[in-house]
Amino acid sequence: MVKKNEGNLKKAMNELLGIDGAEKRSEVQAGGAEERKVEAEPEREPDSPVSEEPEQRVQVPSAAGADMASGRGTQVRAESFAMPVMDTPKMESVITSDVIIEGNVRSGSNLKILGEIVGDVACEGQITLTGNITGDVRASSLRFNSGNIQGNVTVVNDVTVEKQSHIKGDITAGSLIFNGSAEGNLMISQNMELRESSVVIGNVSADCVSMYNGARLKGLLDVGGSEK
Repeated sequence: MVKKNEGNLKKAMNELLGIDGAEKRSEVQAGGAEERKVEAEPEREPDSPVSEEPEQRVQVPSAAGADMASGRGTQVRAESFAMPVMDTPKMESVITSDVIIEGNVRSGSNLKILGEIVGDVACEGQITLTGNITGDVRASSLRFNSGNIQGNVTVVNDVTVEKQSHIKGDITAGSLIFNGSAEGNLMISQNMELRESSVVIGNVSADCVSMYNGARLKGLLDVGGSEK
């Protein structure tokens, strides 16, 4: 009975002094803080790993072009942006109909001759002739529209000789379409056509020869080469 009274007296003293209530309030506050902390933790999302995908989607040429324009930035291999190499078409030089040249002519481009040349002509491209040449002619290809050539003609590829064209000299070429007149030997490594208006005084040799009705030839004809 005495112990019970002492316990009640101690409880009453604690309540009077506010000790028991403070402990309860501190426990309540601590418990509330823990609950808030527990509730706040689910709202915090874990740090997501940085994705490298945007860097992979960056267009390298445009970025490299901006860096190259500003003179700074990423080094880019030159072969990735190299322009395709294209063959530059040859230019054409023209000798007009009122021009007479006395001396040799050498050209690295295509050559169109409307006038007259007294001298040898060497051209790395094509010669288009509507005029007169007194001298030897060397070219990659030749188109002879009209006029006269007094000299030997040596052409790597094809030769076309139209009507009203006359050649006094030998012709050596890869292929020949002939419809003019010639005094000299024709030595063609591939095909040759003698059209209806062609007149040839000289020996002819070719791998294959086609003669049209009206074509005239005075000389030896060797087709396909000599047998060994």
